Amino acid sequence: MRCLGISLEGKSIKIAIVSKVKNNLTLEKLEEYAELPPALLQEKNLHIVTALDPEDVIRREATLKLTKQKAVLKALPFQLESLFPFSMEETLVHPFFYPSKEKTDVIAFATTRLALKKHLTILQEKGIEPHQISCVPIALARWARVMFPAHLLIGGIHQNTAVALEGEKIVFSQVLEDTSRLDAFLKNKFGHYFMFPSEGPSLQDFPYEKLRAFAIPIGLALDGLHPTPCQFRQKDFKSPQAIKKNRLVMRGSAAVALSLTLLVAAAGSWVLHRKEQALQSRIAAHFSAPDLPMDLPIDQRLDAWQKKLTQDGQGFPLLADVPSVRDVLAWLGNLQEPSVEIVQFHYSLVQYPKAGGKLEPYGVKIELEFKAPHPAAAHRFQEMLEKVPTLIDKKQKIAWTAQQESYKISFALRKV
Repeated sequence: MRCLGISLEGKSIKIAIVSKVKNNLTLEKLEEYAELPPALLQEKNLHIVTALDPEDVIRREATLKLTKQKAVLKALPFQLESLFPFSMEETLVHPFFYPSKEKTDVIAFATTRLALKKHLTILQEKGIEPHQISCVPIALARWARVMFPAHLLIGGIHQNTAVALEGEKIVFSQVLEDTSRLDAFLKNKFGHYFMFPSEGPSLQDFPYEKLRAFAIPIGLALDGLHPTPCQFRQKDFKSPQAIKKNRLVMRGSAAVALSLTLLVAAAGSWVLHRKEQALQSRIAAHFSAPDLPMDLPIDQRLDAWQKKLTQDGQGFPLLADVPSVRDVLAWLGNLQEPSVEIVQFHYSLVQYPKAGGKLEPYGVKIELEFKAPHPAAAHRFQEMLEKVPTLIDKKQKIAWTAQQESYKISFALRKV
């Protein structure tokens, strides 16, 4: 990936091009122009990053006693609302999160919609359409971290912007003209720290003096390559490239969704066919009448069977002569044993007449599971179940099991 950092500094424009292959950074170019060459802006696969004026960006910090990202994101707007001097409706915020074991530190940079519009207008007059808009403190932090990787605590002033870093965290950022206030802050907070030196290391044949002069565009390009870059082109300020990319992603998602729909439809058709075959094999025994052809489709065979039932149904017991589910539940509800709690009820039709076969009687088996505080209550409930008038067929087996306070009973229903 290649990034072009552009810094508007007075009447001149400073640029830096940095590329990254795997984890290797290459500083390709440092130049200063009165006007940018159109060919530079038209290069393909070049991510363009600019920076808001330092006066248009403020830094705030907050600490949330939360560690889960979802909870932090939900609570953050309420936490930040009291920290900014302008309404949240007119604010564009980019937060950075630093979680620890029991809390999450948040460093937030913010600007106004008006400041961003002004910046974009200036860029458009110069023919620049950036993919990303960052800020000077972030750029200086990226530059300092690459230039002085051995130092944990770094502070310095470039032009009129003062920054201080603790690792990757920007712990101080203000527009200052001299270093006295920055020195006081760093001495009070850390005691020992490292300041931007007047002389320093070179980088890929570029002398330190030039690297220091191009610190902002270099840092902007580095921010574009960073895993967590600063981005103020949010909401309705998204770049045309980002909007186009989102549309392509949406179209791609729609194509994937359509493909999945077709795949699911095909799979559903196959599953339905398998289920139809399984159904036919399960009900084949019910279509064994000699006058019903077996080679017809299942819907035609069902129609033929319905006609046969209509013709031969005069002597067929279509209505069950055993209590219905509603009858059984009503009977159980009238039993007066308040200490007993029924926890499970199963009504099973275990025997019934089949068309075209032997006319067997209807048979229903009931399985109850209930809880009773003591055996005496369970015994009273048993007596109520069997007390006349009862729905239990006493000619058939009544089965009981008990386990602590849980009891199970199964019985057959008598005919009504």
